[in-house]
Amino acid sequence: PTGLEPEDAHKVVAHSIKHIGTDYDVRHLLDLARFFFPWGFLPRRWRSSLFEHNAGMPTRTVCSSMLASAFNRVNFPILPFIDRDDDGSLRFFKRNPRLFTPKDFDYSPYFDIIKYPFLGLDDLGVYRRLPWCDDDILYNDDERAFVAATRGETVSRVDERTVFSFTRKNKEKADPIDDNTPSVPNTTVKGG
Repeated sequence: PTGLEPEDAHKVVAHSIKHIGTDYDVRHLLDLARFFFPWGFLPRRWRSSLFEHNAGMPTRTVCSSMLASAFNRVNFPILPFIDRDDDGSLRFFKRNPRLFTPKDFDYSPYFDIIKYPFLGLDDLGVYRRLPWCDDDILYNDDERAFVAATRGETVSRVDERTVFSFTRKNKEKADPIDDNTPSVPNTTVKGG
């Protein structure tokens, strides 16, 4: 949290510590999924119950809702609804903490999210020694690879899933900079 006062930070931590060991609310996750699903496709009995009062349910929580309620207690914004009046003044409204998901903390301009790379990239230019695969192979999130068009060529699609196996270089072929630089000799791409 950017700019959170120390006194409020202690309150947020105290609220969070109080909820350590609380049962995980799996039903809440299902309700969130149903809440974000289009209403027209679901029968009324299957719709989200996020806004209904559930007696005995405060003993269960999910991490993002617990953190959102902790920050709401000290009036620290995560992703507030902001209303501008006709006179130009602004009013912030707190969002329901049960509607928060982990990505909301990432999207919030009021939080600095620290992301660690898989490999240490502290040295300048170390990214050039990463074991990149062939320049013409691009990887999609749906676990398919395709060969990219280069130099005016047409795009060809890879029919078979690309298999990457990382092995260490042999000592006699090793880069003089680093003996343990992984290489990608066993990349298999079929189809196209």
